[in-house]
Amino acid sequence: MNTKNPIEAPLTKGPQIKAPLTRGERGVGLEAPLTRGVWGVGMGGLNPPKSPPSHQKLHRQSGLTLIEVMVSLALGIAFLTVALGSLVTAQKTWHDQDNHNRMQENARLALDILRRHVPLAGYSEQTTLHPGYIYRGPCGPINGQDLPQCSAENEYTATAKIAGDVLAIAMLSRPGQRDCRGFELKSASPADGTEAPDAPPGTRFANVFWVQPPASGRKSGTLSCRAYNIDAGQDGQFTGGTDHRILSGIDELQVKYGLVDRTTGHVDRYLDADQVESLGPANWANVRAIRLELVVSPDTEHTAEIQRTYTALIALNNWRE
Repeated sequence: MNTKNPIEAPLTKGPQIKAPLTRGERGVGLEAPLTRGVWGVGMGGLNPPKSPPSHQKLHRQSGLTLIEVMVSLALGIAFLTVALGSLVTAQKTWHDQDNHNRMQENARLALDILRRHVPLAGYSEQTTLHPGYIYRGPCGPINGQDLPQCSAENEYTATAKIAGDVLAIAMLSRPGQRDCRGFELKSASPADGTEAPDAPPGTRFANVFWVQPPASGRKSGTLSCRAYNIDAGQDGQFTGGTDHRILSGIDELQVKYGLVDRTTGHVDRYLDADQVESLGPANWANVRAIRLELVVSPDTEHTAEIQRTYTALIALNNWRE
């Protein structure tokens, strides 16, 4: 028996055949080559997969094109234009409605004040003395403008000191009489400086109404009034009888006087002060109603497009045959 170690047996000379690995097999060896597409393990370690082509990487990282950017900007600008237009329209609508409400409120307040005083024309507690209805005599300077007659017809101009007509409502005073300003009528102050006494009952006086043009820095005029002592003539200002500004936002006052037809007993025409005067001074006793027109605008703006005209027809309650 041969007891030698087969490992120590010498190799015989001859050609050495290297067995190639077939496709798809995994081989282990120092020189065993790996076929195409096969992962192999050898001295070089793991073979990584090939990376994708460079044009695929660029496609995955691409941004917006110039055309896409321009289209996006155009759509954004169009949206902003529509939104801004809607905002401007809504703001203008709100502004116009606010102006309308303000004018309507000013007109209502002004006409309410006039409705309280105009019907009192001709008021008298004495049966033997009648003050008339509409006072046409002088009533002193109004806003620095001398008027030969109260209840005068005035044309409104940019330089006028009175915007429109002047209306003077005549009546007789009673004890504790208050004027259009809400003040008690007082006689002239005594020389000793004591408080002026109340005007005696039966004093003829007139509540005078007019519109003062816009003051500096304002856009609209102001409805104003004063009490005038008819019996005192040119010195007819009562004590403390300064002009009183009632309400702003009034641009002009126009007055028409309704004359009664003695035959029918109905008012058949409305004339301005100059037209009534042209028919004769006696026609002032035929006035039975007064039609008032107030031109109103907001104090923030003053244009013909914004102005509104409000009308009131007021009957006189104290007329006599």
